Order: sequence, then C-alpha cells, then structure tokens
Amino acid sequence: MFGHDRAARARSYGVEPREIVRVDEGEETASCNGGGGALGHPLVYLCFEGKASVDCYYCSCRFAKPGYFAGERATAE
Repeated sequence: MFGHDRAARARSYGVEPREIVRVDEGEETASCNGGGGALGHPLVYLCFEGKASVDCYYCSCRFAKPGYFAGERATAE
C-alpha cells in the first residue's frame, strides 16, 4: 500500500516518523541530548560500530551516515 515510504506508513498508524539526522561518513559517534533544552534528556554518545545508522535509546532519533540513505534508494527502486 505505501511501498517503501516509511513516513506515510507511520502516519497511517497515527505515529509521527522519527527524526533522522544526517552525519558525515567519517564519524564514529553521534551525540544526542533530545533537543528542547530542559525538555530533552541527558547527553548520550552513540557509537556506530560499523553500522550505517544508530538510534538514541532515549528519544529514538536516528543518526545516519550517507550509506544508510543509499540503501533506502536502492530498495525503493
């Protein structure tokens, strides 16, 4: 029904899609504090450990390298 459009599928269930933050290919870690100042969460550092993406375990924000997006295009075609 929605193909590979994850955002449309998430919205169909009444869930807003998570934020995906693009990072440089050479990055080994990403940091997340949830944004929003006092409404955020403690600062955490997330290690990629050879993966193309990593998710924050507090807010589910996804940090992704360029290879992550290349994989999405390949499956959508």
